[in-house]
Amino acid sequence: LSVLSSWPFRKLGKLIHKAHVRWQLRVPGLQITYFLRNEPLLEVLRDLALKLPNGRDWRVISVGCSTGAELYSLLWYLRSARPDLRISAVGVDIADTVVAKARGGEYLRTDDEMRLLSDSMIEAMFDQAAGAIKVKDWLRKDVRWLVADGMNPDLPDLLGSADLVLANNLFLPLSDE
Repeated sequence: LSVLSSWPFRKLGKLIHKAHVRWQLRVPGLQITYFLRNEPLLEVLRDLALKLPNGRDWRVISVGCSTGAELYSLLWYLRSARPDLRISAVGVDIADTVVAKARGGEYLRTDDEMRLLSDSMIEAMFDQAAGAIKVKDWLRKDVRWLVADGMNPDLPDLLGSADLVLANNLFLPLSDE
């Protein structure tokens, strides 16, 4: 019997999870992600794209896209490394407010999503807009944003096929129901 499957260890894990769920805010759309939050993951996905044949179509889906920071970050990595690929993308989230922000592609420098970006990265990814900064057109190109529930069993039919599905931190603490 391993320590991990022992009764005391499992009981402790359940208590930790119960406390975490109780104190974690569970409001769809309030979980904010950051631009370039997980660079090692983005680098691995870029390296996969580097192995693709020239001029290929590549379809990317981000489930739980929040305000778009993660999908835009991925597109920056992919399109910077492989401008010859014809990349289309779909971002989907359950909260219409975050999807609207992603679709607009406008952020303030003081927004939470921006906290990890240097001035040089902001310059590389954004253009100046009236009172804000806007994701560059070449990153927004061929991106579609949808409001949908990631738990919907019909979601694959709604989204269609993809070469890459990003569902990073999709499920935060959920109630037992």
